Amino acid sequence: MKVGIITFNRAINYGAVLQSYALKNKIISLGHKCEILNYCCKEVEKVASPFYIKSKSPKDILIFLMQIGMRITKNKKFRSFAENYLDVSDKVLTSENIGEYTKDFDLLITGSDQVWNYEITGLDENYFLKFADKNTKTASYAASFGVSEIPDEYKKNYKELISNIQVLSVREEAGYKLVKELVGREAEISIDPVFLPEREQWDKITAPVQDDEDYILVYSINKADCYKIAEKVREKTGLKIVGLQTPMSNTVKCKAIRKESPEEFLSWLSNARYVITDSFHGTAFSIIFNKQFVLCGGGEGTHRLSRQQTLLEKTGLTNRVCDLTSYEKLYEPINFAQVNEKVAKLRKSATNYLENLLRSN
Repeated sequence: MKVGIITFNRAINYGAVLQSYALKNKIISLGHKCEILNYCCKEVEKVASPFYIKSKSPKDILIFLMQIGMRITKNKKFRSFAENYLDVSDKVLTSENIGEYTKDFDLLITGSDQVWNYEITGLDENYFLKFADKNTKTASYAASFGVSEIPDEYKKNYKELISNIQVLSVREEAGYKLVKELVGREAEISIDPVFLPEREQWDKITAPVQDDEDYILVYSINKADCYKIAEKVREKTGLKIVGLQTPMSNTVKCKAIRKESPEEFLSWLSNARYVITDSFHGTAFSIIFNKQFVLCGGGEGTHRLSRQQTLLEKTGLTNRVCDLTSYEKLYEPINFAQVNEKVAKLRKSATNYLENLLRSN
C-alpha cells in the first residue's frame, strides 16, 4: 500500500514531530510505503514561524525581541530533524494542490496529535481528509480533539467532516465520547504513536548525554506550579533544576533550555533523575524512558487534560497526578515492570489496528 499521513510535522513542537516519526516508521516496518504529507496549514504555520508575535502589546514585543535568535536556531534544528527522519513529501501542499497530489495513494491517515482541535487549526477541513479521492481509503489514527467539549457553533461542521472518514481511531476517552455524540459511531481508542516503537528505537536517535550530573527536569507547557514543585524537590535532594522551554516569566532558579532539537529533547528526558511535567508528551516519554515523574494537574484546565488522564489510566499511573500539596509522590518508586507490560499490550492493540487498516480491500 501507498500511505499518506497528514499531521503536524511542520510544527515547532517536540511531541508533534516525534509522533510523526513514530507513526511513519511503524507503517514502513509493517511492509508499506509511507509518506508524511508536507501540508501547510496557515494557522499552524503562523505559530511555528520564528517571527510570530502573539500581540503588539509592549510585553509581547519585548518577549519577541528577547527570543528571536533562539526561535531561529530552534526552527533550523527542527527542519534538520525533518530532513533526516521524517520522509516528508518534497512538494509543499496546500488546500489547492493536496487533492491532486494524493489521488494515487491507497490510504490516507489523519493524526495523531490534536489535528481535530479547532483552536489550533482553525477547523482546517484537510485534517478530516476532505480532499481525499472517492476511491482512496481514509482513516484516523489516535486523532485528538484536544478538548472534551465542542462549542455548539462547530458541531454541525464536525459531524459532516467526521462522517466522511471511513475508519476512526482517537487518542483519548473524551475523543471517543465526542465521536459517539457527533456521528453515532464507535471509534477505536489507540495509544499515541510515540509508544509504537520500542524504547531501543528512541535511544538510536537520542542525542548524546547533555549533562553528567543528576538533575530534576521540568517540562511545563503552562503550569507555573511545576517549577514551584521542582524548587521543593531541589531543597530536599540538592539536585539542580533543568527547565525545558522555560517560560520568560519563571522566577525559579534553573538551567533554562529553550532551543533544543528533538534529539536533544529526548536526551534531557531520558537522563533526568526526576521529571515534573504538565505535558502529554512529557508524560509519555517519562513512561517510555521509565522515569520517576509526576504530572502537575490542572495546568490546561480539567477539560484539556483528557489525553493525560486516559494515558495514566491505561498504564495504571493515575496516582502520579499531583499539586503543590501532594508532590512528594514523586519519590514513590514506580513499578515499571508492570507499566511496561501494560504498554506492550497497548502497543500490540495499536499494531493490530494498523495491520487491519493496511489490509487491501
